[in-house]
Amino acid sequence: MQSPTSAPGGATNDRNPGSEPAAISLASSPAGPERSTTDSDSASVLADADAAIEARREAAADLVAVVTSSEPGNDTSRRFAVATRAVRETLSGTASDPTAVALLLERLAASPSAPYWLTKPLTELAKRPEPSGEAGSARRVDGLDGSIAVWAVRAMGSVRSRESARALIDLTSGAEPVASEAYAALARLAGEPGLGNDPARWSQWYARVQWLTEAQWRERLTNALARRADQLSRESRGVSDRLLESLRARCQDVESVGQRSAIIASYIRDDLAPVRELGLSLATQELANARQLAEPVAGAAAEALQDRSPQIRTAAASLLRLIAGPDHGPLVAEALKRESDDAATLALLQCVPRVACGACVEPVLARLDAGPAITGAAIDAAWELRERKLLDDASLGSLREKLARISDDALTSSQRERRSSMLAP
Repeated sequence: MQSPTSAPGGATNDRNPGSEPAAISLASSPAGPERSTTDSDSASVLADADAAIEARREAAADLVAVVTSSEPGNDTSRRFAVATRAVRETLSGTASDPTAVALLLERLAASPSAPYWLTKPLTELAKRPEPSGEAGSARRVDGLDGSIAVWAVRAMGSVRSRESARALIDLTSGAEPVASEAYAALARLAGEPGLGNDPARWSQWYARVQWLTEAQWRERLTNALARRADQLSRESRGVSDRLLESLRARCQDVESVGQRSAIIASYIRDDLAPVRELGLSLATQELANARQLAEPVAGAAAEALQDRSPQIRTAAASLLRLIAGPDHGPLVAEALKRESDDAATLALLQCVPRVACGACVEPVLARLDAGPAITGAAIDAAWELRERKLLDDASLGSLREKLARISDDALTSSQRERRSSMLAP
């Protein structure tokens, strides 16, 4: 099989402008806004065998983030030059610390895309014999499964070029585990998992793409990766649905209120957003079925007011409207101060009658100016604060000023009455 060097008519494949790092003289670069020691520091930390492993892992991540950046002009920046030199020298140097090499490979393997120029050093690492005995064991890093060669092959899957694909096809004829890893990297690179571990099918695939123009290759690659992403999304939804049904059944099979509440609270605190959503849904369902919930559920819901998802924050506030205790008032007030989503803000305001406290005064009065979608709920919350005598004279004055500017048009009849009542001297 031919190497992807030149296409008919003299066109060169797998060579796009900027695919090779620009030659920049670091010594003569003038000091200025771009000059930074950040990447030099990262290179030093990565190379320091005495540095903590997490510090070295972070340094590797910083360097890879720079060399894989696609920002305009990145390939002519000083940062890019410093990071590129550090990565190239670490991967290409025969005397490089194996831990530094492995940490770079780990980050490159996790990158969605890596520059074409990495193909050569990665291929050389993938083909380099592993030392035996104690020297060989030193080439494995805590937390990373596999040898340097294995991680080099995985990183090659991030270099989405035909040159990298050709090198991976060659590696499939080698020894295990590199051969199996090469097939997996090919499938990831090309978005073609259906070709499996069949060398003939990969050879046929390469023959079809070898002489495409760069634009045609990019279009084909984009379409294949899009199809793969859709497939993975469907599979992920299927797995998620099965997981959620299993978790739902686990909760429903428990009779004890305390145990069931502990399970629901653990779901609300879960790292996965769908599980957190399930926990809040189960809690609401329990209340709808006239079942009790123990205190841990309210605590978990209060923590969920800080969730990244506005939908989860809204569901948590809606649940707290039914189960919150007086001690949750300050948490609701803090959430109301920082909330930017209208639905979540509305749900938080509806919590106030249940948790009203002095901390709620300022954020509730501030929401009176938030617009028609929020104003009515803010009036109801302010009414509750006034009824509980939580407003001092200054707050009452501010309340009346704000109410005087509010139109009745978007208010319910009860909210109009409350507005009129609070405007009265």
